[in-house]
Amino acid sequence: MKIKNKLYVNAGIAIFLVVTLFSVVLVVSGRVIEEKRRHELMDNVRVSISELDLITYDYLLHREKRMSYQWNLKYKSLGKILNESAEEERLKSIDADYVTIGNLFSLITANYQKRQQFIQEGSSQEMIDIAVRQEERFVAQLLITSHSVITDASRIAKETHAEAMKTQALARNMTLILMIILAITVTSTSLLVAGSITKPLNKLTQGAEIIGKGNLEHRVEIKTKDEISELAVAFNQMTQNLKVSLYELKKEIAVRKLAEEEVRESEKRIRNLMENLPIGIAITTPEGDVPEVNTALWKIFGYDSKEEFLNIPIEAHYYNSRERERFVRLHKKGLVKGWEVQLKHKDGSVFWGAITSATFLTEAAKTEFINVFEDITERKKMEEKNNRLSLLLRSVRDVNQLITKEKNRDVLLQESCKIFTRDKGYVNVWIILFDEEYKVDFAAKSGVGDNFELLLNDLKKGKVSSCVKKVLNQPEVLLMENPESEYADSPVSGKYEGRAAIAVRLEYNKKVYGLLCAKIEKEYLADEQMVGLFTEVTEDISFALYRLELEAAHKLTEEQIKKDLEEKKALIQELYHRTKNNMQVVSSMLKMQSRHSESELVHNAFREIINKIKSMSLVHEKLYQADDLSKINLKDYIENLIRLLRRSYSQQAANVSLNFELEDVFVLIDSAIPLALVLNELISNVFKHAFPESGKGELSIRLYQEENGTINIHLADNGVGLPVDFDLAKVKTMGLPTMFSLIDYQLKGEVTYLVENGLKWHMKFWDDLQKTRV
Repeated sequence: MKIKNKLYVNAGIAIFLVVTLFSVVLVVSGRVIEEKRRHELMDNVRVSISELDLITYDYLLHREKRMSYQWNLKYKSLGKILNESAEEERLKSIDADYVTIGNLFSLITANYQKRQQFIQEGSSQEMIDIAVRQEERFVAQLLITSHSVITDASRIAKETHAEAMKTQALARNMTLILMIILAITVTSTSLLVAGSITKPLNKLTQGAEIIGKGNLEHRVEIKTKDEISELAVAFNQMTQNLKVSLYELKKEIAVRKLAEEEVRESEKRIRNLMENLPIGIAITTPEGDVPEVNTALWKIFGYDSKEEFLNIPIEAHYYNSRERERFVRLHKKGLVKGWEVQLKHKDGSVFWGAITSATFLTEAAKTEFINVFEDITERKKMEEKNNRLSLLLRSVRDVNQLITKEKNRDVLLQESCKIFTRDKGYVNVWIILFDEEYKVDFAAKSGVGDNFELLLNDLKKGKVSSCVKKVLNQPEVLLMENPESEYADSPVSGKYEGRAAIAVRLEYNKKVYGLLCAKIEKEYLADEQMVGLFTEVTEDISFALYRLELEAAHKLTEEQIKKDLEEKKALIQELYHRTKNNMQVVSSMLKMQSRHSESELVHNAFREIINKIKSMSLVHEKLYQADDLSKINLKDYIENLIRLLRRSYSQQAANVSLNFELEDVFVLIDSAIPLALVLNELISNVFKHAFPESGKGELSIRLYQEENGTINIHLADNGVGLPVDFDLAKVKTMGLPTMFSLIDYQLKGEVTYLVENGLKWHMKFWDDLQKTRV
C-alpha cells in the first residue's frame, strides 16, 4: 500500500478516533455538568435549611419581629429551591417536612402572640400555662422536623457529591483510555510515514501523562496545523474544563465547611450566653443527675469550682432533702415557676432561693429539667423587715390611742407593755419608774418572767446594775448587741437568749421618770427606722407621764389660773408633738411603700415627699421644744434642716461644704410652715442638681433681719447654674411654681434669683411677732 493511501487510512482512522474521543468527552462532560448542577442544588437545599434552623433558634431566644420576617424570607427562598428540583424523587420527604416546618412556625408565632395577649389581659395562670405547654410542643416538633430535614439534605448532598466525583473520575479515565488508544494507533501507522508525525504524538502522549497525574496547569503545544494540532487544542480545552470543575468542587466544599462552622459558632454562642448569665442555670434529670451548670449557679451556692459542686449529691443542696422529691412531683403538674425553697451554701448556711424550671426531651428522648435559680435571701429579709415595721407601727398607734384615753398611770404603763408584746413588735418589754430619790416607784413588764422580780429586789436594796446606770445617765438610746455578756450583772440578762436589747430613759422637760427596755432581733438593732419608732413611742410615754403628773399637780394646787395656763401650754405642746409624731409615722409608711418599687423615679418622688413632710415636722418639733410655743428660731431650724436633707441626699451632698452666716431671727408658725417648704425645695435642688456626678462645691446661707423688721435670706451655690435666658418662674414642675406661690401669697414676700457662678436666691418677707399665741 502506498504511503499516500496509508496516510489516507491513517488519517481516516485518526479522524474516526478523534471524533469518537470528542463525542465521548462531550457526553461525559454533559453528564459531569448535570451531576454538578444536581449537587449544587442539593447543597443549596442543605445550606438553606441550616440557615433556616439558625434563624429559628435566634427567634426562639429573642422573639423579635425582625427575625420572624427573616425566617419567612428564608422559608420562601427554600421553597423556590425545592420547586426547581421538583423532579428529584429523593426530595419528596423534604418537601413534606418543608410544609410541616412552615405550619409549625406559624403555630409558634400565633401561640406566642396569644400568650402575650393573655398576659396583657390579665388572664388566669392556667390559660397562660396551657399556652406555654402548647408552645413547648410546637417548638420541640419544629426542632425535630428541622433536624430531620437537615439530616436528609446532608445525606442527599453527600450522595450527589459522590455521584459527581464518580462521573468526573469516569470521564477522566475514559478520556485517558481513548487518548492512549489514539496514541498507539497513530504511533503504529506513523512507522510507515514521515517521522514528523511521531514527535507531536509523543508530545501529546507526554502531556496526557502529566495531566493524568493531576497537573491541570499543563498545556500541550503542537503547531503542525493538522488533526493532531486540533486534538491538542481540544485536549487543552478539556484540561481547562477539568480545572474549572475542580475549582467549583473545592468552592462547594469550602461553602459546606463554612455552613458547618456557622452551626458550631451558633452552638458556642448559646453555651456562652448560658455561661455568662448572672442568674444560676442548671440542667438536671428526674433521677438527680446534673449534666450541666453555669458559673453563676455554683457561685450562688458558695463553691469554688463547677467540679466541686457536681461532686455533691443534688439533694444535699436542699435544706430539707425531701424538697427535691417535691420538686420532681411539681414537674408532673407542668411548669415550675418561682418556687421558693430553702437551700444550703457550701459552708452549711441556709439561704432562700426561687426556682423556675421547665421540662424538655433530648434527642435521645430522655426527660431533662432546665432550671433557673435566683438567690432571694435579701428580698426575704426585706419582707421580714417590712412586716416587723408594720407590727411596730401598729404598736405605736395602739399605745398612742391608749395614751389619749387612759388617765391611770399604772394601767397605762402595764397595758403599753402588753401592747408591745401582743402585736409582736418586741419579744419582751419592761418599764421601771423612780421617785426623786431614785427609788423604785412602779414597774410594769410583759414577757420577761420571774427574773424581773430579782432585778426589782436588787434596785430596792440599792444594788443598781451597770445597764440601768448607763441608761439613766445618758439621753441617747442605749443599743445592747449582746446583753448577756455585756451586762451580765443584770438579773434579766439571761432572758435575752442571743437577741439584742434597746433601752432609753423616760424623760420630759428635763425630768427623768425612769427607763424602758425592749428585747429585739440583732439585725434590727442598728436600723434607723426601728430606733426612730422606739424613740418616738418612748417620747410619747414620757410626755404622757408628764401630762398625768401635771394633771395630778393641778388637782392639788390652788393657783387655778396658772394651772389652766400650764395645761394649755401642755396641750399645745402635745398638739405639736402629736403632729410631729404623726408626720414621722407617715414618713415611715411612705418609706416602706417605696421599697416595693424598683423604679428610681418612684424612689426619688417618695424621697422628695418625705423630705417635705420632715421639713414641716421639724417646725413642730422646734415649737414643742421651745419656751414660746408660737415662734421658732430660724437659725436653729435652718441648721437642723440642712443636716436632715444632707442625710437624705448623702451621696450627692457628700462633697458639698456649708457656709452659714445666721442671726437669731424668730418667726411665727404661720410663716414657719410655708418657709419650711420653700427652704426644703431650694436646698434639695442644690444637692440634686447643682453639683452633678458628685462634684465638689459650696452652699452658702445668710440670714439677718433689718431694723424695720424685714427678714432676708440669701441662698447661693457655686454649681453648674442655669442658662442665662432660662426663666425659673415658667418651669412646669410642681416644686418651683409651688415655691413662688408660697412666697407671694402666704409669706407676702419677694424673691429674686441671679445666675452668676452658680445660682443665687434672695428672699425678703415680714413677720408680725405681736400675734403671739401662748
